[in-house]
Amino acid sequence: TICNAALEKFTSSAPPPEDASTSAATTYDKKLQELENALDAPLQVLYLRQLALLRESALSSYRSSSKSTETSDYEAMLIADSQFSSA
Repeated sequence: TICNAALEKFTSSAPPPEDASTSAATTYDKKLQELENALDAPLQVLYLRQLALLRESALSSYRSSSKSTETSDYEAMLIADSQFSSA
């Protein structure tokens, strides 16, 4: 994932301090956490937005399928579910 790749790049370019009890280790851990938080929040927003768009698309598909006379509500739901799951 994007977040893991950035964290791996950080740890490879800034290896952890030798002595884990020093203030350098504390600073290193803090910076690693800051990097993760800086990446995670915007990615979560994008993920939730993508889910909302997929939901709207599946709902639109359900509505159009359920309006046709030869498609039952159950079949329309299956079509919408399949569309949502495959995206």
